[in-house]
Amino acid sequence: PRSTPYPTLFLYTTLFRSYWGTSLLGQAYAPGLWRFGVAVDRLLFLYCNNDRDVLWAAEEAVRSSAASTVVAELDSLDSIATRRLQLAAETSGTTVLALRAGGLTGSGSFADSRWRLTAWPRQAADTVCWRADLLRCRGGTAGQAWILQWHLAGLQAMEMPTAGNARAQAQGLQA
Repeated sequence: PRSTPYPTLFLYTTLFRSYWGTSLLGQAYAPGLWRFGVAVDRLLFLYCNNDRDVLWAAEEAVRSSAASTVVAELDSLDSIATRRLQLAAETSGTTVLALRAGGLTGSGSFADSRWRLTAWPRQAADTVCWRADLLRCRGGTAGQAWILQWHLAGLQAMEMPTAGNARAQAQGLQA
Protein backbone atom coordinates (compact mmCIF):
# COMPACT_ATOMS: atom_id res chain seq x y z
CA PRO A 1 0.00 0.00 0.00
CA ARG A 2 1.01 3.57 -0.66
CA SER A 3 1.91 5.79 2.25
CA THR A 4 1.25 9.49 2.75
CA PRO A 5 0.53 11.98 1.22
CA TYR A 6 -2.35 9.96 -0.25
CA PRO A 7 -5.50 9.92 1.92
CA THR A 8 -7.56 7.02 3.19
CA LEU A 9 -11.13 7.07 1.89
CA PHE A 10 -13.98 5.71 4.05
CA LEU A 11 -17.18 4.91 2.15
CA TYR A 12 -20.47 4.41 3.99
CA THR A 13 -23.96 3.66 2.75
CA THR A 14 -26.97 5.45 4.19
CA LEU A 15 -28.79 2.09 4.10
CA PHE A 16 -26.41 1.00 6.85
CA ARG A 17 -27.64 3.71 9.20
CA SER A 18 -29.56 3.03 12.36
CA TYR A 19 -32.41 5.13 13.69
CA TRP A 20 -29.92 7.51 15.29
CA GLY A 21 -28.02 8.06 12.06
CA THR A 22 -24.90 6.14 12.94
CA SER A 23 -23.41 3.25 11.06
CA LEU A 24 -24.24 -0.24 12.28
CA LEU A 25 -20.55 -1.08 12.15
CA GLY A 26 -19.60 2.21 13.77
CA GLN A 27 -17.96 5.17 12.18
CA ALA A 28 -14.28 5.86 12.12
CA TYR A 29 -13.54 7.91 15.24
CA ALA A 30 -10.73 10.38 14.54
CA PRO A 31 -9.34 10.65 18.13
CA GLY A 32 -9.27 6.85 18.37
CA LEU A 33 -7.58 6.48 14.98
CA TRP A 34 -5.04 9.15 15.95
CA ARG A 35 -4.11 7.07 18.99
CA PHE A 36 -3.38 4.18 16.59
CA GLY A 37 -0.96 6.39 14.67
CA VAL A 38 -3.34 7.26 11.81
CA ALA A 39 -2.83 10.71 10.28
CA VAL A 40 -6.42 11.92 10.75
CA ASP A 41 -5.83 14.91 8.50
CA ARG A 42 -5.46 12.39 5.64
CA LEU A 43 -8.94 10.82 6.05
CA LEU A 44 -11.86 11.43 3.68
CA PHE A 45 -15.43 10.31 4.39
CA LEU A 46 -18.07 9.77 1.71
CA TYR A 47 -21.67 8.78 2.38
CA CYS A 48 -23.45 7.01 -0.49
CA ASN A 49 -27.11 6.09 -1.09
CA ASN A 50 -26.62 2.34 -1.55
CA ASP A 51 -24.07 -0.46 -1.94
CA ARG A 52 -23.94 0.01 -5.72
CA ASP A 53 -22.85 3.64 -5.23
CA VAL A 54 -20.29 2.61 -2.59
CA LEU A 55 -18.76 0.06 -4.98
CA TRP A 56 -18.75 2.58 -7.84
CA ALA A 57 -17.06 5.25 -5.69
CA ALA A 58 -14.56 2.70 -4.37
CA GLU A 59 -13.64 1.58 -7.89
CA GLU A 60 -13.26 5.18 -9.08
CA ALA A 61 -11.05 6.04 -6.11
CA VAL A 62 -8.91 2.96 -6.65
CA ARG A 63 -8.55 3.51 -10.42
CA SER A 64 -7.59 7.16 -9.89
CA SER A 65 -4.72 6.15 -7.56
CA ALA A 66 -5.69 9.14 -5.42
CA ALA A 67 -6.14 7.13 -2.20
CA SER A 68 -3.66 4.91 -0.39
CA THR A 69 -6.48 2.85 1.15
CA VAL A 70 -10.20 2.54 0.48
CA VAL A 71 -12.44 1.26 3.28
CA ALA A 72 -15.95 0.38 2.04
CA GLU A 73 -18.79 -0.52 4.40
CA LEU A 74 -21.22 -2.78 2.55
CA ASP A 75 -24.39 -4.72 3.19
CA SER A 76 -23.75 -7.24 0.42
CA LEU A 77 -21.14 -7.89 -2.23
CA ASP A 78 -21.94 -8.12 -5.93
CA SER A 79 -19.50 -10.65 -7.45
CA ILE A 80 -18.99 -8.70 -10.70
CA ALA A 81 -18.43 -5.40 -8.90
CA THR A 82 -16.03 -6.94 -6.39
CA ARG A 83 -14.06 -8.60 -9.19
CA ARG A 84 -13.74 -5.24 -10.95
CA LEU A 85 -12.65 -3.65 -7.68
CA GLN A 86 -10.09 -6.39 -7.06
CA LEU A 87 -8.59 -5.99 -10.54
CA ALA A 88 -8.43 -2.21 -10.12
CA ALA A 89 -6.71 -2.62 -6.74
CA GLU A 90 -4.14 -5.03 -8.18
CA THR A 91 -3.37 -2.60 -11.01
CA SER A 92 -3.12 0.54 -8.85
CA GLY A 93 -1.59 -0.97 -5.71
CA THR A 94 -4.33 0.55 -3.56
CA THR A 95 -5.39 -1.42 -0.48
CA VAL A 96 -9.15 -2.09 -0.33
CA LEU A 97 -10.98 -3.23 2.81
CA ALA A 98 -14.64 -4.25 2.56
CA LEU A 99 -16.41 -4.21 5.93
CA ARG A 100 -19.58 -6.23 6.41
CA ALA A 101 -21.63 -6.28 9.59
CA GLY A 102 -22.14 -9.47 11.55
CA GLY A 103 -19.84 -11.64 9.47
CA LEU A 104 -22.29 -11.88 6.59
CA THR A 105 -21.62 -14.94 4.49
CA GLY A 106 -23.03 -16.51 1.39
CA SER A 107 -22.18 -13.86 -1.17
CA GLY A 108 -19.25 -14.41 -3.46
CA SER A 109 -16.09 -12.40 -3.19
CA PHE A 110 -12.85 -12.17 -5.11
CA ALA A 111 -10.98 -10.97 -2.04
CA ASP A 112 -7.55 -12.45 -1.42
CA SER A 113 -8.50 -13.11 2.18
CA ARG A 114 -11.52 -12.99 4.45
CA TRP A 115 -11.18 -12.22 8.15
CA ARG A 116 -13.47 -12.06 11.16
CA LEU A 117 -12.46 -9.62 13.90
CA THR A 118 -14.06 -9.82 17.32
CA ALA A 119 -13.40 -8.01 20.57
CA TRP A 120 -11.10 -9.76 23.02
CA PRO A 121 -10.57 -9.06 26.74
CA ARG A 122 -7.79 -6.56 27.17
CA GLN A 123 -4.82 -7.23 29.39
CA ALA A 124 -4.22 -3.68 30.63
CA ALA A 125 -6.02 -0.34 30.73
CA ASP A 126 -3.92 1.12 27.90
CA THR A 127 -4.45 -1.76 25.47
CA VAL A 128 -7.10 -2.78 22.97
CA CYS A 129 -7.42 -6.43 21.91
CA TRP A 130 -9.11 -8.31 19.09
CA ARG A 131 -9.28 -11.90 17.94
CA ALA A 132 -8.54 -12.20 14.22
CA ASP A 133 -9.75 -15.38 12.50
CA LEU A 134 -8.52 -16.09 8.97
CA LEU A 135 -11.60 -17.55 7.29
CA ARG A 136 -10.31 -17.69 3.73
CA CYS A 137 -6.90 -17.13 2.18
CA ARG A 138 -6.09 -17.49 -1.48
CA GLY A 139 -2.85 -19.46 -1.68
CA GLY A 140 -2.64 -19.89 2.09
CA THR A 141 -4.12 -21.79 5.00
CA ALA A 142 -7.44 -20.70 6.47
CA GLY A 143 -8.60 -21.63 9.95
CA GLN A 144 -5.85 -19.88 11.86
CA ALA A 145 -6.48 -17.33 14.61
CA TRP A 146 -4.44 -14.61 16.29
CA ILE A 147 -4.86 -12.26 19.20
CA LEU A 148 -4.04 -8.70 18.21
CA GLN A 149 -3.07 -6.37 21.03
CA TRP A 150 -2.58 -2.65 20.48
CA HIS A 151 -0.76 -0.53 23.01
CA LEU A 152 1.18 2.70 22.80
CA ALA A 153 4.28 0.88 21.54
CA GLY A 154 2.38 -0.56 18.58
CA LEU A 155 0.56 -3.67 17.44
CA GLN A 156 1.50 -7.12 18.67
CA ALA A 157 0.09 -10.32 17.15
CA MET A 158 0.14 -13.70 18.89
CA GLU A 159 -1.17 -17.03 17.66
CA MET A 160 -4.13 -18.45 19.53
CA PRO A 161 -3.24 -21.24 21.98
CA THR A 162 -4.04 -24.73 20.71
CA ALA A 163 -6.94 -26.68 22.20
CA GLY A 164 -4.52 -29.05 23.94
CA ASN A 165 -2.66 -26.30 25.75
CA ALA A 166 -5.10 -25.57 28.61
CA ARG A 167 -2.54 -23.67 30.70
CA ALA A 168 -1.78 -21.26 27.85
CA GLN A 169 -5.50 -20.78 27.26
CA ALA A 170 -6.05 -19.98 30.92
CA GLN A 171 -3.28 -17.39 30.84
CA GLY A 172 -4.60 -15.75 27.66
CA LEU A 173 -2.14 -13.28 26.19
CA GLN A 174 0.36 -13.92 28.98
CA ALA A 175 1.19 -17.31 27.44
